[in-house]
Amino acid sequence: GGTTTTERTECVTVSAHTIHVNGGQSEVDEIESAALGSDKNDGLTWETAVATIQRGLDLAAQKGGKWTVLVADGTYAGPGNTNLRFGSSAIRLASIGGSRNCTIDCKNSGRAMTFTKGQGEETLVEGFTIRSGNADFGGAMYCQGASPTIKACQIIDCAADLSGGAIACTEGASPLIESCDFKGCVATSGGAVAISQATPILKHCTISDNSAGKSGGGVYCGPLSAVTLYGCTISGNVAVLGQGGGVYAAGAEVVFEHTDIARNVANGEVSDYAREVPGGFQSEPSLRKEKKDFMMYVDGQQPKASRHESRAQELDFSHGAG
Repeated sequence: GGTTTTERTECVTVSAHTIHVNGGQSEVDEIESAALGSDKNDGLTWETAVATIQRGLDLAAQKGGKWTVLVADGTYAGPGNTNLRFGSSAIRLASIGGSRNCTIDCKNSGRAMTFTKGQGEETLVEGFTIRSGNADFGGAMYCQGASPTIKACQIIDCAADLSGGAIACTEGASPLIESCDFKGCVATSGGAVAISQATPILKHCTISDNSAGKSGGGVYCGPLSAVTLYGCTISGNVAVLGQGGGVYAAGAEVVFEHTDIARNVANGEVSDYAREVPGGFQSEPSLRKEKKDFMMYVDGQQPKASRHESRAQELDFSHGAG
């Protein structure tokens, strides 16, 4: 037989403050249906696991303090598993088997999760595939004045009617997004990521094959914003009728460091990066050129980036890092 849920947890550091979630559907029927969780349970052990992710988050929020919500492998969909909300406590939401084994499938009925002003960097989401999310802003995730840490996630085939096919960051949000892949996401602006009056950091992320109806096929960075792209790959993105196939900046500060940005297209022409300038825009067909590693600061309207700068220092972004 296959590896059991209990055996898989031996590879995961589980604190005493853990809520267990076991309600996902699996292509391989490793777990008898009777062994799945119930939202009537307390979630404190695998034997008393809850069935839905939202119930796990609610229980963790009620208890206060630092809690982990640990999710068993499988595909989670429907009420209680999408449109997730976090309480103000520092909650770590993590899967056992990583993004290859744990999926949140929104089935085009809303986004996966929303972060509001109660969440800081100790709120962590790690190890999920999120697919088929759909919303006005942030098809998979919306950070509204919140600064969570998003790590080791794959965001695939999500869409936003307006901006941020995968993630939208607004109202002072300053998330750290690390080791995530964005692919096949679409929006009017910012096919994968849209930023407005926010200061996110993207580290070791891959942004590929996303599209925007207007500008910013991969990333759209709006006024009074700052974004750092460190060790990222941005390729194969398309801005159909606008500018900046890879990245578009409108009155924003963009920092590229050790980032590979190439083969992006806007309006049918190669355009890795474009920025708004008085009377129009300035397009750069290629930023990377022949340099293996580079740092480039692109300054527009000066943002309020003190939190952005301090977080970069805390992360110790040194030259030659992996």
